[in-house]
Amino acid sequence: MERHFRFDKNKNKLLFHDKETVCFWKKSSLINLITPGIKALGEDFYFIITAYESAKNIEDDYFEHIKFKSAKSLDEKLKHWSDIVLFAGWGEFESFKTVNNNKFELVVKDPWELDVYEAKEIKYNMPFLCGKLAGLFSIEFKTNMRAEVVNIKKDGDTKFVKILISETDSNLKKELDKMYEADGLTRIQRLQIMNQSLVELMKELKEKNELLDRLSSTDSLTGIYNRRTFMKLFKKELSRVKRYDDKSSLLILDIDYFKNINDTYGHAAGDRALKRFSKKINEILREEDIFARLGGEEFSIILTNTPIEYAKNTADRIRKEIAKLNLISNKVKFKMTVSIGVVEINKKGTEDRLLECGDRALYLAKYKGRNRVECATGICKVEGD
Repeated sequence: MERHFRFDKNKNKLLFHDKETVCFWKKSSLINLITPGIKALGEDFYFIITAYESAKNIEDDYFEHIKFKSAKSLDEKLKHWSDIVLFAGWGEFESFKTVNNNKFELVVKDPWELDVYEAKEIKYNMPFLCGKLAGLFSIEFKTNMRAEVVNIKKDGDTKFVKILISETDSNLKKELDKMYEADGLTRIQRLQIMNQSLVELMKELKEKNELLDRLSSTDSLTGIYNRRTFMKLFKKELSRVKRYDDKSSLLILDIDYFKNINDTYGHAAGDRALKRFSKKINEILREEDIFARLGGEEFSIILTNTPIEYAKNTADRIRKEIAKLNLISNKVKFKMTVSIGVVEINKKGTEDRLLECGDRALYLAKYKGRNRVECATGICKVEGD
């Protein structure tokens, strides 16, 4: 990836495919991503497999970024690569020295890998950078080279990591094959099991989120929409009606003398009555209609794509079906009725005005004796009519 980046010194900006770029690093996301894998595989296995994958295609880096930069000495070649490492945000090469023949020490300041995950055993830290170094030095010296962390020093918030690069009889591929041979596929199988567990956990999390969404948008007693959700859907439906010059209808419902039901038969009986009331209306409404409890014994319905003349028929059917319900409390039967106000939702209305008109129609139904349907036409002219 780093070969696609270029730092423009004149613009003093990082370019990606010659376009200005902003890079974001979400550390916490990567920690959450790799930590379960490290625990499942073990730090040793994770180090070898990551280092091996990192070193696999290193020849492209070597020939593009190091060999053909007119660099003659190893120090010069490493300096070119250290610039790439720094620009990529992997860390800063603080110092480099030759210990003896084919053995070198490199100190890296604030490497990003150490921020993401710090292994308990020092030598299993920074597999990505160690894999790159092993590959680069193996090509340079035409022999198997190994890179591993030997010391981590902290100075305040700054970290200095010493990496030893030395000749080895083996290579990362052989070490990986040995681990497979010694451990069989048990670690991979553990990772697969963990992956399946993560899939199941994500499914469970999705279900929990859906449940939370339902709980936040519905009335806990009746299971229908609550007032907050109704107002959001009402606003959305009004926008749709205005956009397409359509007509829908708003019904405001109030159970008659509901306080008497609570006082006479108890609040438990009142709750059961509200559930029966909601269930019966849901049986009558279409799937696209919106039904909500505004609070207490007051409810609202939006009949989508329904002009007021058809809405009145639906409202009257609801009224009749509610009156037929047989309710029982402590073997005592009782009935309930509902009064309904209806107003048409059209492109001339506003949320507040339509709700006010629906309420006025409902109050008229109450005033005229309850258990009836009244429409806003004639008692509440919508603005613009």
